[in-house]
Amino acid sequence: MPRLQEPTTIKTEFQALLHLAPEPNDDRDLAEVAELTLRALQTEAAGLALGPVVCIDLDRRVVEIELTVEATSASEVHQKMGLILGALERGAPFLLVQDSSASRSPSLESEPEPVYA
Repeated sequence: MPRLQEPTTIKTEFQALLHLAPEPNDDRDLAEVAELTLRALQTEAAGLALGPVVCIDLDRRVVEIELTVEATSASEVHQKMGLILGALERGAPFLLVQDSSASRSPSLESEPEPVYA
């Protein structure tokens, strides 16, 4: 009798974008904030936040983070984004999340599907 094969779980890469700002009464330099943010991602969210890149938007006074999250579904993306935000809160508790979003990485077969956090 032939054996049924277990379904394989395929992980998809999602590109996430977060905009963080220091609390209004915090006088830290944005370069310092960006460095602390990257350090928090590398130590507290290692394995969840893949390839994080941090930059500074001086006009809006925010730190922008781009990273990759691997997940099998949109709900798993949101779960991992929650864990990443928790890691940022532990590593840089003075930051406020202004907005965040995630979308499937572009592939040759289909257009990216937005998933908002």
